[in-house]
Amino acid sequence: MVEWMTSMTYQAASGAGAKNMRELIAQMAAIGAAAKAQLDRPESAILDLDRCVASFLRGDAVPTANFGAPLAGSLIAWIDRAVEAGQTREEWKGYAETNKILGTTKPIPVDGICVRIGAMRCHSQASRSSYEGRPLDDLTESIAKGNPWVKIVPNSKEATLKELTPAAVTGELTVPVGRIHKLNIGPQYLTAFTVGDQLLWARPNRCDVSCASSLSTSAEDPHAVSGRPNPVLARKGPR
Repeated sequence: MVEWMTSMTYQAASGAGAKNMRELIAQMAAIGAAAKAQLDRPESAILDLDRCVASFLRGDAVPTANFGAPLAGSLIAWIDRAVEAGQTREEWKGYAETNKILGTTKPIPVDGICVRIGAMRCHSQASRSSYEGRPLDDLTESIAKGNPWVKIVPNSKEATLKELTPAAVTGELTVPVGRIHKLNIGPQYLTAFTVGDQLLWARPNRCDVSCASSLSTSAEDPHAVSGRPNPVLARKGPR
């Protein structure tokens, strides 16, 4: 029923590897140290604090050996190498892997932009899709029945803040999907936001319960998508 899809991703530091996760924390610590004098003075002007942080991020003292740019206090709108048509390889995989997993005979066009953000782990995605005029309730029900790990989050501020964040999902196999609604540009367009702990869904045959906790600090090619989680983790739950 999907005619096309755009996928704008907000990808955690863990997707780049354990060294990058450490570098993100090191950047956070360095920013805090640089801004400590301003933070210790609550009466100081916020613009002074802002200028302090901005100046530090543009300088050479920020540890960027792995990311190549500051991620803490900023973002990086480029993941992996360049491929054709202006995409990065990470963006190209959105099309290639989606259609491979679904086994489509007529490929569904998928495109978007992949952005690295300052989350430790759990990738997020804002998607927009074109459907053949199906009602919102029907589409929501179809999403809910997509697999046993999907959790529909009500489109409210309270539920979104509590359940639809990397902090809420880390270490869990649950894949919440929220912010589901039709778009003003037409009733056939649907948007949604989803979050998932990609470390628990990566390379399912290479991990068992005994190594589940180590995934918190090691990201060994977490983009090796399989379409299903570790069967042992799915049965016993993550540590």
